[in-house]
Amino acid sequence: MDTYQIEIIEPRAKKLLDDMADMDLITVQRIEVEKPNGNGVSEGRREEIMSLAGSWDEMSENDFQEYLSEAKRSGGEMFDRDDTL
Repeated sequence: MDTYQIEIIEPRAKKLLDDMADMDLITVQRIEVEKPNGNGVSEGRREEIMSLAGSWDEMSENDFQEYLSEAKRSGGEMFDRDDTL
């Protein structure tokens, strides 16, 4: 069995899918997908990321945004394997 993820862009297509499901040609499972915020990360995804590190979970929104900005600015330096630093 192959599994596909589709996005319905025309509301009439949902009826077609429902009709096909009624004929046991396909199974339909609705999945809620969060829209990304301004920086391209969904709020739920941000919460998942924050839950990986306890200190992030307790950060204020301003502190977290400052942390993200600094991480983006210095990201290349953070993981530099140069031992001479």
